[in-house]
Amino acid sequence: MGLTTDRRYTNVAIALHWIIAACIVFNLSTGQYMEGLKGEPKHLWVSLHSSAGLTVLVLSFARVAWRLTHRPPALDEHLTRLEKFAAEAVHGLLYVLMIVVPLAGWSISSASTRPGAGAELYFLMYVPKIWLLKALPMAEKIAVHDQAVWLHMVSAWTMCALVVGHVLGALKHQFFDRQPQFARMWFGQAKPEA
Repeated sequence: MGLTTDRRYTNVAIALHWIIAACIVFNLSTGQYMEGLKGEPKHLWVSLHSSAGLTVLVLSFARVAWRLTHRPPALDEHLTRLEKFAAEAVHGLLYVLMIVVPLAGWSISSASTRPGAGAELYFLMYVPKIWLLKALPMAEKIAVHDQAVWLHMVSAWTMCALVVGHVLGALKHQFFDRQPQFARMWFGQAKPEA
């Protein structure tokens, strides 16, 4: 079922949403797993994790820019005031975390005391370390590294909870409230506005 163009997100917003979502789900599901690895398997998974995280960072800036220049569709009229508040709060926090979590991860790599280049991007190139963190004295670098690890972990778990809430909310509106939520954020032919 096609929705009118004023009730659907643009195709650019939809593409950004699903690419970012795929990278986030990948990183949330592999973050803990890779910590138990060693040697080449760990290098492989850390590289993929870093690549997905930096992709989220770049695309999140693109998504914010797109959102600021392209008004999203209004929330459904049937939503209660509390549901509207929750939807806006979850979306806002997700936007913040889509930038904070990858920046914290990049900070971990940049403040690492291990020798070597920065995060590896899809096995093609190294993303340089954040110069300000790389240049810190050793004691400060260790402290910043530990703080970045804590921030990365706490913000990732917070993001995980928000993603679950976001998905459950969409499923509730789609299947219990019988509102076409998936059509708002999926590719397809939009009907012209009346």
